[in-house]
Amino acid sequence: MLWWTKQQLKSKNFDVRLKAIEKLEAEGTVKAGKGLMAVFGDPEEAVRKAAAKAVGSMRHEEFLQPLARLLRDKSETIRETASDALRQLRSPEAISHLEPLLSDPAANVRWQAARALESFSWAPDNNATAARFAVARGKIEEAASYGRQQYRLRKQAGVNNSNFAKVSA
Repeated sequence: MLWWTKQQLKSKNFDVRLKAIEKLEAEGTVKAGKGLMAVFGDPEEAVRKAAAKAVGSMRHEEFLQPLARLLRDKSETIRETASDALRQLRSPEAISHLEPLLSDPAANVRWQAARALESFSWAPDNNATAARFAVARGKIEEAASYGRQQYRLRKQAGVNNSNFAKVSA
């Protein structure tokens, strides 16, 4: 049965591939997860997203590196989903892959990375990272407390820098 489900991941039919992902997720084994990783390169974003979500829900630590590679996907939706999947794995090794996402151009990716880092009780080791972490969580005033050199981060978060001067004064 597992063999046939893995074969369905190769179908040209989008719905068949999604149904196969659901079946493999329900299986929950490492073998099923390895089959799911085969569609991490699927041209359809929804298929990649469903596969990443399914692999994360299986919580097998050996999936960390394949999920970490998805953090470089061109789609912000995939990067966001991979961040959450890494959080679900609960492996402290995920931290080094998640921290760079605090500078991702997409706000939802930064937020998901911050959420994942919080789940590990992670703490920034310098002011610049602390400011990025605060911005990612939407805590702009907290980011301001790390100094005026953080203008770029505030701009990335869509905050008017002229208003920031009033907040940080």
